[in-house]
Amino acid sequence: MSRRDKIISCILWCASALWIAFIFINSMQTGNESGAMSGSVTDAINAFLGSIHNSLHVSHHFVRKAAHFTEFALLATLLCFAVRSLTRKNDQNKHNLLWVFAAFFGAVITAAIDETIQLFTDGRVGSAVDVLIDSSGAACATLVFFLILVVLKRKRTEI
Repeated sequence: MSRRDKIISCILWCASALWIAFIFINSMQTGNESGAMSGSVTDAINAFLGSIHNSLHVSHHFVRKAAHFTEFALLATLLCFAVRSLTRKNDQNKHNLLWVFAAFFGAVITAAIDETIQLFTDGRVGSAVDVLIDSSGAACATLVFFLILVVLKRKRTEI
């Protein structure tokens, strides 16, 4: 692995760790703090949608669940890049499915820990449904990532 590859790998792993820290810090917010934050996001989205058409709006519940899905889709994407950065250039195609699964598994473990943290946070509850939503976001991101790799590999073999 070249020095440049090592630096890129380090950046990807640090970005993944920072995103996990962001997720865990948000889980440590009290129920009131978390509700206020997602309430302000809901208000901003609804103000934007209302400017398009006055009958458009989203619920607070939808925004919270969409945030779960999105933050874990992003985590899985970061983990896909980070795990892939550890493989040698000539071995990347051979291990695509393995490292995509490793990234997905890392995101699911993070989701379970995230909901466990909420069990011990004032005004919050851990939810198996939220772990499933988080895992769905991770699954979608890793699937898209894997499919992109398959398409790129086919394009390279055609050339």
